[in-house]
Amino acid sequence: HTAVVLADGSLLTCGAADQGALGQDAGGGGGRRGGGEFEPVAVQGDSYSLGAVAMLSGAKSPVASASAGGLHTLALTRGGALYGCGAGSWGRLGMGDDNKDKTAPTLVKAASHLGVCAVAAGWEHSLVLGSDGTPFFFGRTASSYTSLPTPVPGIGPSSGTPVSSLAVGRGYCAAIDREGGLWVWGAMPQHGALGLGEHNGSKIKSARQPTRVDALDGRFIVQAAAGAAHIVAIADSRLSSTAEMAVPAEARFGTTSQQDYDHAMCDSCEREDGPEGGALLFCDWCNRAYHLECHEPKIAAVPDGDWQCFNCKLERFSACQVCGMQDEINATLALCDTSSEDGGGCPHYGCCHIECLPAARRPPLQAVLDAEAAAAKEAREREEAAEAAAAAAAAGADDVEMAEAGDAPAPAEEGAGMGA
Repeated sequence: HTAVVLADGSLLTCGAADQGALGQDAGGGGGRRGGGEFEPVAVQGDSYSLGAVAMLSGAKSPVASASAGGLHTLALTRGGALYGCGAGSWGRLGMGDDNKDKTAPTLVKAASHLGVCAVAAGWEHSLVLGSDGTPFFFGRTASSYTSLPTPVPGIGPSSGTPVSSLAVGRGYCAAIDREGGLWVWGAMPQHGALGLGEHNGSKIKSARQPTRVDALDGRFIVQAAAGAAHIVAIADSRLSSTAEMAVPAEARFGTTSQQDYDHAMCDSCEREDGPEGGALLFCDWCNRAYHLECHEPKIAAVPDGDWQCFNCKLERFSACQVCGMQDEINATLALCDTSSEDGGGCPHYGCCHIECLPAARRPPLQAVLDAEAAAAKEAREREEAAEAAAAAAAAGADDVEMAEAGDAPAPAEEGAGMGA
């Protein structure tokens, strides 16, 4: 089955409904698109098109992320609540002694105090990540199981390797630490391999404890995906130390002659001279030029040393520093402009999903800012209209008084009408 999270936080599912994995029982409701929206309807059996999970809608409990496992689904709300639905056997939903199937999303109470910021559902097991970088496991391990979120031994802050993101395969797990190292544990199927090389001429297919993949030393891993019997990892060349990953700036952006510099134009306004006479500043990564006043955000003064434009910073830090996921187009992936060394106290210098931050540290979304600006503008317009109406009414009253004064008979002068 498949789980999809919309920009507004609505959770949609489709596929096999075995043991309630879709969370679309008649009580919780499913949905079908109608007039551009997903409307709740009762769903019975498998679903061949995406349907809304009514309990986890954008209006009720907006979802930050979701993961579809073998026969279960995990969903993390923007408020940090963890929900699970589907098969409850082997403790894969993390609900303690209650191993019954859940046909509607059910709160995983045991995870409420963990500060969960990422989820990963496997075949018969699950992983969640705590806000401090601790991975928690629940579900099947060989012939035994754990039915409550339990810290994974050998990795995490207590072992000096806080984790930034998780991935789960059929019978194994993978995690990326905050230094870009890839760790694996569990058992691979017959034709798979954990990336740990060979032992006595045979591929290593299992690891009882989290084990670092030494073959990737020198490569800063920012994202990993776990399939049934294979793993794919992405490394950032700019953050990696191995010479094999180094890409010269000339190879990425080409070379620039002095003549090009002398007649360069701003990439924003496409002029040599700035609108406000500001200096033309060249990015040390992409070599694009921007006037101080044309760059977004504006630059107050020419910075000392190397300088990177906003787009290059966004490219370099394109992986969320909390969950490790990369998103080319994601309205919630924000770039932090300050580091802890700057005195701003930002613990996630670089990119971070707004929903991955603790609620108290989340900046408002642009849509919210736009709505607030529109409301303020409307209030100003109403106030100006009221003032104009009051001024017009006052002017009308003055005109009436003047008119009444003009229609009144002039008072007779003393002695007038006498004589003759």
